[in-house]
Amino acid sequence: VGDSHTVFFCGQDFLSYKKLKNGITTACCALKPFKNYHLGACLAFNTMNENASVNTFKKTKFMLENGWLPENSIVLTSFGEIDIRVHLLKRAEKTSLEEEIDNILANYLEYIKMLQRHRLKVIVWAPVASQDDDCPKDELLPSYGSEYERNFATKLFGEKLQKLADEHGFLCCSIFKYLVDENLKTKTEYYVDGYHLGSKALPFMAKEFLDKGIFRVEGDTLKIGY
Repeated sequence: VGDSHTVFFCGQDFLSYKKLKNGITTACCALKPFKNYHLGACLAFNTMNENASVNTFKKTKFMLENGWLPENSIVLTSFGEIDIRVHLLKRAEKTSLEEEIDNILANYLEYIKMLQRHRLKVIVWAPVASQDDDCPKDELLPSYGSEYERNFATKLFGEKLQKLADEHGFLCCSIFKYLVDENLKTKTEYYVDGYHLGSKALPFMAKEFLDKGIFRVEGDTLKIGY
């Protein structure tokens, strides 16, 4: 559940959606065991904002009330990359990077707690590395700051998110370390358009999920174990 980075979990190398209801879409492809709910270009900062232009809160409430997210389901949330790429560094010029990350995560944490109150098992997908400085500009996918600055912020965001996961009983999964070099330069070979990961990065996800105990192998069968 979340932004366009949810499409990565459908195994497709392009952004393509089918309309569902209430402004929610799903990817045209499917990769077991995932089921994809794309809510739009939504921000972690606005996950609990009932007046946000992309209304994550209302869409999530709709899914909860209509049985799309049954009790005891495992829900993987994907938010934060857009916050970091577009807004975070600009806001941090007036305060500080850590303060702005904490502000985003405080709102995101309330969203996670809401899912937990509905007896959902929450896994949070940490933001992926940002597009590189050579990526062609796209008005529909704006960015602020340099590649290094965004990736430094993404690294810090992920570390703070992991700390919250340890404190509040949800899992945090990140493949950020596989997507950058030692200088925090993005490895563009794992991206399909400069912004979104392609299927080449799926082995990193599988390893992370195995390491965290979400996936487990029993004989020739892959099991879900969170």
